[in-house]
Amino acid sequence: MKQLQDIATAYKPTCENDGIDVSQFFEDLPVPAWIYDSTTLRFLAVNAAAISVYGYSREAFLSMTIKDIRPSEDISRLMAAANGRLYMKGAKQSVWRHKLKDGQIMDVKISSSITDDGNVAVVVNDITENVIVQHQRDKLLHLLQQRKHDLDTTLFAINEVAWAMRTDTHELLYTNEATKTVYGYSPEEMMADKNIFFNSIHEDDRAVFYASMQQALTEGRSSASFRVYHRDGTIRYLVGSAFLKKAPGLPYDTLSGFTSDVTGERLLQDQLLNQERKLRSMINNTNDLIWSMDLNLEVVECNQAFRKRVALMTGKKLADVQDTDFGPGTFDHWKQLFYRVLAGETVKTVYESAISGETVFEETVLNPVMDKDDLIVGISCLTRDVTERNKYIQEIETRNKLLQDIAWIQSHKVRSHVATLLGLHPLLDCEHPENPNNHVVINGFATELAALDIVIKEINSIAYSM
Repeated sequence: MKQLQDIATAYKPTCENDGIDVSQFFEDLPVPAWIYDSTTLRFLAVNAAAISVYGYSREAFLSMTIKDIRPSEDISRLMAAANGRLYMKGAKQSVWRHKLKDGQIMDVKISSSITDDGNVAVVVNDITENVIVQHQRDKLLHLLQQRKHDLDTTLFAINEVAWAMRTDTHELLYTNEATKTVYGYSPEEMMADKNIFFNSIHEDDRAVFYASMQQALTEGRSSASFRVYHRDGTIRYLVGSAFLKKAPGLPYDTLSGFTSDVTGERLLQDQLLNQERKLRSMINNTNDLIWSMDLNLEVVECNQAFRKRVALMTGKKLADVQDTDFGPGTFDHWKQLFYRVLAGETVKTVYESAISGETVFEETVLNPVMDKDDLIVGISCLTRDVTERNKYIQEIETRNKLLQDIAWIQSHKVRSHVATLLGLHPLLDCEHPENPNNHVVINGFATELAALDIVIKEINSIAYSM
């Protein structure tokens, strides 16, 4: 500012300052400089740098005012500043836009001061590049802020914990609102104290977790399943993935990733596993043979009873059995039944088998297995011992046969003798007992009754056999 004051003070042709030609000094300044009338705003003097930068000749400059080098939209601000400058003491700096002769706009920072005669001395510094850089920085910062806002908005809506961590200090650099649900702590609490997270890891899972972090640092990525203690004391099951981000030139790299709370899924999975174990226990504790096959007639699932039967029949483990191990024609017979099922039919068959030297009757039911699109994808099979049921049925059939025999005897033999007795009864002369015909009739009665007694004994014999 002293230079400007010196220039302003020395701006008379006859003035010298310590032997320095201030006029020449003003002219030789490497940056634009001028003096203008504070009242009319007309240029009074300009240096060579101003002529070179702005593109006007010295004569043109001296015919212009400072308004002529301003964009029209800046004139009102200029006039307000010019009026205020009349009362200004000392030097002042401000940022403006100047218009060159070719119409180009240049951002400048001016240093101005009032001369002894009330005019204004100005030195101009071109800050266009600085303004462009600052504008780009502001634009980039705004873009980053907008991206961060968009990211925060997106991550706020998901249930997964998104996080970023320094690899050197393990401090959290970022995390989202999901920490409130998963850990019971706010993002601010988690980032303020890294020990909240590390202390929450279940003691039995810490080795697995730290091994996973080390893997991410050495291989670039990793995933792990682990448990944590929620703030409320409950145990949560989590699944997380981590990715290493190298940062050349920065003092630290970062690990970032996502962590999902799978407690609900894990509990449901445990329930399903328990139900599956119970179901398998029930299936394996029955004597019924249960198995399923795919479209290639390969056994997919089976119970212990089926495995034991296969071993009993073939002397081999199920995995080693071939079709021919079941005896000539046996598997071919069953193949025909299986193909009927694969065509959509439900097949039920009862047959006699020899098991451990005993004859048993078995019933096998074959059903097609459908997928969600109702396409057949296999066969479910159930074989049960129906020997007792078959014996009962045979017993019922035998009794029915005996009952049919009794009914036939009653309808034929008994009815015949009863009909004869009924026919003899009218021949009996009860009013004349001495009638010799009565003797013949009575003998007839005796004969038929004796024959009827034989029939009744036959019926009794059949009934007792039941």
